[in-house]
Amino acid sequence: MKKQEMIEVPPQTPVTALDRVNNGLSLVQRALAKMEGDPKCSTVIWSILCDAEIQLRAAQDKLAPEMAVDVHMLAFADKRGVVRKVVIDKQDLTLVEQGVNAEALGPILSEVFRLGQNDFQPQDCPSVSVGDVIQLADRYFMVAPIDFKEITKEQFDGLTPPTSWSELIR
Repeated sequence: MKKQEMIEVPPQTPVTALDRVNNGLSLVQRALAKMEGDPKCSTVIWSILCDAEIQLRAAQDKLAPEMAVDVHMLAFADKRGVVRKVVIDKQDLTLVEQGVNAEALGPILSEVFRLGQNDFQPQDCPSVSVGDVIQLADRYFMVAPIDFKEITKEQFDGLTPPTSWSELIR
């Protein structure tokens, strides 16, 4: 009797809900591209596909593991309005939504500061520096020489670049 050889099958990568949403969105976008300008295209089908695209984009936003945090670049700017987008893990932001104090948010703010360096996420603007303001939801945190200082919306609105952290960290 011959000995049978066992064939090792590599494990398959699990398909996540986000993968399925991304695949569905890709299919809808390809269908829309093919139908665009086609006189035979039904307006009903077109509108269903457009609605599907909107729904899939909303699901994609909810399932995406990352999100961008706004950092207002005030330390070395000559005017307001320069905002750096720093991409972080979305799970980190659950604490912000729970309204925890600034001290508990320290690790998240430190991660935004770290990832806001051009070494990690290169952008066409300076790295995050002391005096810049990190916005998490409707809360504002100025980068201080050591740690972060939560400031009010009114304090944030009153800042004029280039900012001096010493104005607020007294």
